[in-house]
Amino acid sequence: MKRYNILFIVLLGMIGFTSCEDKVDTVINSKAIDGSLSFKLNQPQYSNYVLEVANSTKDLDSLTCVQPAYGFTAAVTYSTQVCGDANFAAGTFQTLPTTVNGEKVGVNTKELNKALIAFNGGAFAEPLTFKTVYVRLKAYISDASYSTTKDSLIVKPLYSNAISLKIKPYIEPLDYYYNLTLRPWY
Repeated sequence: MKRYNILFIVLLGMIGFTSCEDKVDTVINSKAIDGSLSFKLNQPQYSNYVLEVANSTKDLDSLTCVQPAYGFTAAVTYSTQVCGDANFAAGTFQTLPTTVNGEKVGVNTKELNKALIAFNGGAFAEPLTFKTVYVRLKAYISDASYSTTKDSLIVKPLYSNAISLKIKPYIEPLDYYYNLTLRPWY
């Protein structure tokens, strides 16, 4: 009996020391809702890069940024956008296909080279020279909904500042044509 009384007192004490958490409403930064919130993309250590065919499967460099201040902790997806000028007008930039969840975004060498080829109409003049390229990050929350009603949450994609890089592209090799086995036509 004494054992049950002690157990009851310990259990009652544990209940007395627990506290109820108040429900805290998430306050969203109003600039995140209208899309005017910006975040900082850091300038990488190097600003001149020479792209090479041998490194086409590797990352050129990793871009780092400070996560946008949404007002709450969010799982943000980043994609890299590349442009020939710092304005990033609609239709003038290329979005690289690789997306990353995290504040360290790798830039694939082959994807960047293909974007540079697209800027130049599919061809480069020889000899290849360094090109000034502007890079920015697009941040979006994959679970955010886009709605016109006032009672639902709208978080638009956000864009970082643009940084400039000097990049020397490479000409895509024609492996398919060189590795083709020729057969005689009789």
